[in-house]
Amino acid sequence: FDETDWDVAPGVAGTAARLGHAFGTGDYLVDRSFARHPGQDEEIRRLGVRSVLAAPLRGEGDPIGALTVLSRRKDAFDLDAGATLEALASLAAAALRNATLLERVTASESRLSDLVATSPDLIWECDAEGRLTFVSGLAEKVLGRPVGDLTGRHFAVIV
Repeated sequence: FDETDWDVAPGVAGTAARLGHAFGTGDYLVDRSFARHPGQDEEIRRLGVRSVLAAPLRGEGDPIGALTVLSRRKDAFDLDAGATLEALASLAAAALRNATLLERVTASESRLSDLVATSPDLIWECDAEGRLTFVSGLAEKVLGRPVGDLTGRHFAVIV
């Protein structure tokens, strides 16, 4: 079983991911309405778990995991708990997507910074009014003027 293949993932979490909504059981060891993870029954028994409720974490269309809660009490979760867990899972999935996007942006910025630092070309950027908002460190060597003297001035000073 590949944990990224939610179409065949066993257990309460796999079932929730496959269904696309919260799924639970009020008596895990007795309930046969879902496929089991190999060996998980023993761990559930050891922990004294009776109720399990899971809601899928949705990525860009496909599930990326599931948020799961356990209880030692039989029939501990109702429909309201399922709706609440789905809302929490939605927030958690958004946080995971944002963290992934932030990692990508940070890596991209790092690559761009390395490129600018090692480029033999003078690189500059300006705003809509033509004022320089960035000038690479090469400016001093090429233009004989410190970067600080150029930032905020019109790009015509470079041209």
